[in-house]
Amino acid sequence: MKKISIALVLLIFISSIVYSDDLNTGLKGALLADFESGKIIYSYNIDEPIEIASITKLMTYTVAMDEIKKKKLNLDEYVDIGENPPKEYGSTYRLKIGERIKLQKLIESMLIASANDSCVALSEHIVGSEEEFVNLMNKKAKEIGLKNTKYINSNGLPENEKQNLMSMKDILTLTRYVLKTYPEILDITNKEVLKKGKIVFKNTNPLLTRIEDVDGLKTGYTEMAGYCLVSTMNVPKSQNNDKEFRFIGITMGAKSKPERTKRSYNLLDYGLKNYSYKKLVEQGQNVQESVVVNGKNKTIEAIAKEDIYALVKKDSIITQKVEIIEECKAPIDKGQYLGKVLYYLGEEKIAEGDLIAKSDVEKKSYITDILNYIKGIFCNVCIS
Repeated sequence: MKKISIALVLLIFISSIVYSDDLNTGLKGALLADFESGKIIYSYNIDEPIEIASITKLMTYTVAMDEIKKKKLNLDEYVDIGENPPKEYGSTYRLKIGERIKLQKLIESMLIASANDSCVALSEHIVGSEEEFVNLMNKKAKEIGLKNTKYINSNGLPENEKQNLMSMKDILTLTRYVLKTYPEILDITNKEVLKKGKIVFKNTNPLLTRIEDVDGLKTGYTEMAGYCLVSTMNVPKSQNNDKEFRFIGITMGAKSKPERTKRSYNLLDYGLKNYSYKKLVEQGQNVQESVVVNGKNKTIEAIAKEDIYALVKKDSIITQKVEIIEECKAPIDKGQYLGKVLYYLGEEKIAEGDLIAKSDVEKKSYITDILNYIKGIFCNVCIS
């Protein structure tokens, strides 16, 4: 059982809020989220499975990196392009018969230039056939909890009027998984160009040169999917932002490249102007004085075990709820768990953290109490 106390925390973040009614205009879907917590702060049509085009390559990369992690292959090994090089259309790495390409370069071309032929070459090199590789992709989708996802190939191109499908919520889950498990992907996706001899391939991500701190992640286009972009940017600590964090923005189904760029830019800009991470309590801060049972001290400070932050809108009023164990019985050791502090925005819990004892509290000695009582009586008699 716990004692619960509720208080209105004087954390009111006020500023001029920018509202955007057209973030999803002309799109099949739009989503903006915090990478660390997964909190979605803007969404439109995020549950319906839709065509994803080359957004597929985020899963292709994930499966390839899983095999590298298992030490079944390494990034420095060479891939031989045989008598039947992948003849995929659209964006390619211009693979030719007899080429020997490092696995690292195939992966880079897949992410930077969105090379469709590199995906097929990669798939065949890793498990012998693209069909078997796609089985691994769908198996991985189930493993990480993608509920509205189906892959039919490794690059996202149409096949017999069918395409790879994902919901935007699944795209977010996959993106967070990739960034957590293989953060080195950003060392590739933040490059503006990739060279192959004298050929220069430009990064297909239009936001790399338009928004500071954008460092990924993947574009996509087919006629059915429209123009798509999963973007991500690191937001540094600043005067208005108490800690560094990362946005993930997803725009799907734009009708043109300029429209994709505009909507993706607006989505991230909306997040930057309206949301920030705020420190709700500092490590070691006294959150509540708690009564101690049978202690030499009658109360003890329940302090925050660590800093607690939350991503909040800049007009937020946050409430605090403190849950302390029903009886704080002495003896109590410094650092001992005493309860929790929870923070809410309306009914939504946005953060929580442990409360611990600031200091030791010894158990009260009843013999000492009795002796002090007798001593008090004796002194009173003497004075009389």
